[in-house]
Amino acid sequence: MPDSVAAQTVPTAEARPALFPTLHLDIFKPLELCFGILLALATNCWRQRTFAPTHLREVIRTLRYALKDDPLLDKVARDCGVSMARQELLLRVQISFWAHVLGLPVQEVCQWAQDAKTQALAHALGLARLYHPQRIAELHAALGPALRQQVYAHCKELLRQRLGLDLLSEEDLARTVEAQTFEPLALDMGRLYGFSYFVNFLWWQGIFAALEGALTQELKPNGYSLRELVAAYFRRFDSQAATPEALAEWLGNEYWAPASEQSVAPVSQTLRNFLAKLQPEQVIMLFEKQARRTLRPALQAKGRRTRLTVAVDATLLRLFGEFADAERLFDHVTQQSIQGYKLYVILDVASRQPLAFVLHEPGATRPDGEPKGDADYLAHLVEHVKTALGVDHLAYVLFDKGFWSQAEFQRLVNANETLVTPGKQFKTIREAIAAIRSTQWVRVAENQRVADVTVTFDNGLTLRLIVWKTLGRQVVRNERGNPKRGTDGKPLYRWAPIYHAYVTNLPATEMEAPAVVGLYGQRWSIEDFFEQMDNQYFLGHFPGTDLAVVKVHIALTFLGYTLLRQFQQLVATWLHNAEYASMELRRFARLFLRAPIAWLQWLRQRQPGQRRPRLRRRHRDFDSSLAHFGNPETRPELL
Repeated sequence: MPDSVAAQTVPTAEARPALFPTLHLDIFKPLELCFGILLALATNCWRQRTFAPTHLREVIRTLRYALKDDPLLDKVARDCGVSMARQELLLRVQISFWAHVLGLPVQEVCQWAQDAKTQALAHALGLARLYHPQRIAELHAALGPALRQQVYAHCKELLRQRLGLDLLSEEDLARTVEAQTFEPLALDMGRLYGFSYFVNFLWWQGIFAALEGALTQELKPNGYSLRELVAAYFRRFDSQAATPEALAEWLGNEYWAPASEQSVAPVSQTLRNFLAKLQPEQVIMLFEKQARRTLRPALQAKGRRTRLTVAVDATLLRLFGEFADAERLFDHVTQQSIQGYKLYVILDVASRQPLAFVLHEPGATRPDGEPKGDADYLAHLVEHVKTALGVDHLAYVLFDKGFWSQAEFQRLVNANETLVTPGKQFKTIREAIAAIRSTQWVRVAENQRVADVTVTFDNGLTLRLIVWKTLGRQVVRNERGNPKRGTDGKPLYRWAPIYHAYVTNLPATEMEAPAVVGLYGQRWSIEDFFEQMDNQYFLGHFPGTDLAVVKVHIALTFLGYTLLRQFQQLVATWLHNAEYASMELRRFARLFLRAPIAWLQWLRQRQPGQRRPRLRRRHRDFDSSLAHFGNPETRPELL
C-alpha cells in the first residue's frame, strides 16, 4: 500500500462508508476483520494497487514486521510480568491473534509448519517448526481478558491502516462478488489461504444482499433469519417436498436431533409469509443476473464472436383452486381445457440455462389493440435477453409452430436474428411444397429425401424452406376427416410420403439443410427442462394463490436451479471429473448439497486405502453451514 494511502486519516462518522461501521473503533469483531481482509485481498487483485498485498501470507508478514519494533510487546511483557525473548513473545501474540481472526483452533495454527499447504503462512508468521499450543494458553492466562482484547484491537488497528480497510465500499463488495463468485480461483483461495467458508460466502453474499433488498417488510427480529429461510426453501432441491407443508415436515424431521440446541425448521406458513414479503420484480432481476453470470465466460471469450443458440417455448401450469389472474387454457397434449398459467421461457441450449421468463397476461393487447399472442411474447423475450446480455443479436432462435407469425418473423429478420421453426401447414407452405420439382429432391437416406427451396409470404418476406420427405404410414380419412376403419374396427393405414418443413433465414452457404434440421432438434432441451422443473422441482406446486407469490416461487425455483448448475460446474472443475458437469441435477444435489467440505477435499486427494473423514452433523450440507456463517460460535475449519 502506498504511504499516501496508509497515512490517510480515519473518515468521519458522516463520510465513513457503512460497510465496516465499527472497524475503526476499539471494538474487536473477528468476523468483521476477517471479511475486511478477504475483501481487501480480492479488491487488490483486480485493482492492482502498488505494493498492495494480494495473498494472506503477505498480510501476515505485514503484521509481523509492524509488531517487531512496536511498543505493544514491551507493554505486554511489563504488565504481564513475563520474561522471554522478544521474538518468542512476538510469535505467541501472532498465533493467538490469527487463530482468533480466522476462527481456527490454536492447534491448527501451531501445526502450519508441518503441512506443505500452509508452510508459506508459517514462514510469514516466523513459525519454523511445530509449536506447542500450551505456550499460547500460558500467554492467554498471563494476559487476561481485558489486556488480550487490547492486544487484538491494536493488531487490528495496524492492519486497518496498512490495508486501507476504511476505504473499502459497497462498490468494492459488489465488484469482488461479481469477479470472484463461482470462479475456480476462489476455491483455491479458500483452500490455500485457510478460509474454508470464503467461497461459500462469496457464493451467497450477492444472493442474500439482493433478497434482503427485495423484502417489502423487515423480518421479525426474534424470528428466522433471511439465511435460514432461504436455505430452508432451497432444501426443496434435495428432497421430495412438493408443497410447503411437506417441506416443513421434512425439515423438522431432518434437522431435529436429541442433542441439538438449535433446529432450522420453519413451518409452512412461515415460508409462505416469507415469500409474500419478497418483491417479484427484484427476485426476477436477481435470477436474470445469475443467469448472465453463467454465460459470462462465453460472452467474455476473446477472439470469438458470441453465438448463443436459444430455444423459446411455453408450458401450462395447471391450477386447482382460485388463483389470481388464472385463465382457461387449452392443453394440446391432453386435448383438454384447463385452468392455470401459461409460462414462456427462453433457454440457452448449450448450458441448459433459463435466461428469462414471463407469464401470459389475460386481456393484454398490442399497441394496435389486438390481443397479445404467443409470437408477441417470443419477440419480447428475445429483445429482453439481448438487452440484459448487452449483445446485438443471439445468433439462433429456435421455436415451435405455436409461435407462428409472419409479422414476428419479419421483426426477427430485421433484428439480424436467425430463426429456425417448423413450417406450419398453411396454404403458403403447402403450395411451396407442391411446387418442388423432382430434380430438387436430394436423397439423404433410404426412403428419405430433402429439398432446399424458398417461400415468399403474404407480407413479402422471403425465407428458406427446407422440406424433409420420408415414406411412412398414414391414417386413411374420409371426406369429413375422420379415420376410416376396417371390419375389425381398427383404423386403416396406407404408405404415403410424409413432409416435415422447416423455415429459416439461415443462408445455405453457412449451413446445409440436414444441419439446419439437426440444429432445430436442439430445441428439445427446453422440453426436457420443463419436464425436469415439473417432476423434480415441483414448479407447478405454488405455495400461495396470490400472483406475486406465484412469480416469486417461479423466480426462486429458477434461481435455485441456476445456482445448482453453477455449483455443478464448479465441482466438476475442482474435482477434475467431467461426469459431474453432465450428471442429472437431482442426483448431483443429493450427492453434493449435503457433502461437507472436508469430504470433498478427501474425494479430490484421496489415496488408496485412506480412511474416509468423519461426517459431522454440523457439516452435513452446505446451506446449513451458510446459515451458521455469521454465528461467532461457529468456527470455520482449515482445509
